Amino acid sequence: MGWWCSDTATLYFDNCRIPAENLMGQENRGFIAIMKNFNLERVGLIAHALGMSKLCLKESIHYAQERQTFGKPLIQHQVIRHKIADMSAKIDAVEAYLNQICWLVNESEMPSAEISKGKFLATKTLEFCASEAMQIFGGAAYLRGNLVERTYREVKVMAIGGQSDGYRWRLRRNHARFGSAADGIITENGETTMGEVRAQTRRQRVEEKEQAIIAAARKVFQKQGFEKAKISEIAKLVGVAEGTVYLYFENKKALLFAVAAEFYERLTDDAAEGIKGLQETSERLKFLARHHFERVSQEWQMLALAMMPAKVSDEYRQTEEYQLNRTYVAVFDQVIRDGINRGEIRTDVPLSVMRDVFYGGLEYGARTMRLHPQTTKMDEIVANFMLVFSGGMFSDSAELEKRNPSDEVDTMVARLEKVMVKLEGFV
Repeated sequence: MGWWCSDTATLYFDNCRIPAENLMGQENRGFIAIMKNFNLERVGLIAHALGMSKLCLKESIHYAQERQTFGKPLIQHQVIRHKIADMSAKIDAVEAYLNQICWLVNESEMPSAEISKGKFLATKTLEFCASEAMQIFGGAAYLRGNLVERTYREVKVMAIGGQSDGYRWRLRRNHARFGSAADGIITENGETTMGEVRAQTRRQRVEEKEQAIIAAARKVFQKQGFEKAKISEIAKLVGVAEGTVYLYFENKKALLFAVAAEFYERLTDDAAEGIKGLQETSERLKFLARHHFERVSQEWQMLALAMMPAKVSDEYRQTEEYQLNRTYVAVFDQVIRDGINRGEIRTDVPLSVMRDVFYGGLEYGARTMRLHPQTTKMDEIVANFMLVFSGGMFSDSAELEKRNPSDEVDTMVARLEKVMVKLEGFV
């Protein structure tokens, strides 16, 4: 039985003395080293058992499609399809569990309980799949040379290696001391504490690592550009394996968009916060202009790579890039609406026109600053931009001085009357 390719035999060490200088590690600490090795060994055995289970499924499907019984392919019999479906479901469960375990290990954790349960689940699934495959093959499964026969012989060694049933003892001990292994430590009054703390800590680590990857990607994209940037270089900056980056982001393009999205989030939050302490519309717009000039000019290359391909597409309104832009310019829209309500901004110029002129001018201005950085004087650029932009949008100052409170009240009443007329028309 077992692995014919692995010669299993009994070794005897009678009267065999080893010189003291040949000691590996610390004396009387060998058992601990072996136990620590078991965890990673079991992870490998889970993957091994999963592969063998998939082989049983694949061979069973292939044989059932070719084998004819009672005038039709074996796979057309309902009982055979049930066996194949059961095998597939169990295999999917093992694969999902293995992916979760590998992710935890990659996050510098060693989930011993999960690994032990995964090993047990994987080997039991292999036993089931090998048995069902034997049943589907029938007598042909006993013939030497086919993969199902070999797999059935090797099933038990997968359960023995790294232990499977032993996990029950370890989990029973953990339950007796700590309560549910899934919920963590349970206190005397029945409240769960450790599980919640572990989950929260794990989320924090995930978020911190994601932010670290984005920060490193920003540096690499700015330095190398999108085409020359390598995921391996980003991973090296963060101090993780290249595969870890792909756990967080599907590909380099997705990572580039994450960098742009994080930039827009900061850009929007800082813009909204910056105008809070300013009252006059002109000062608020001046702040937004300077804010945009300074921040966008710094990230121009990255933004062009991430955002421009979407802006020129017909489906731009359905993209995430569009939503990022809309959230950002909403700060400007609110400044204009506040200015209109205070009578500082003309009402006969559409808001969309003001927005287009404002941000269109800023983008061209930012590009000019990139092309001629040696002649850039921020105060002068902002002042000149605001002089040109605000020339036709602010209400005439003479008219504002002539206004009195009663005029503003009359204007407001007139507006409300127009609204009421429209509402009555709908009714």
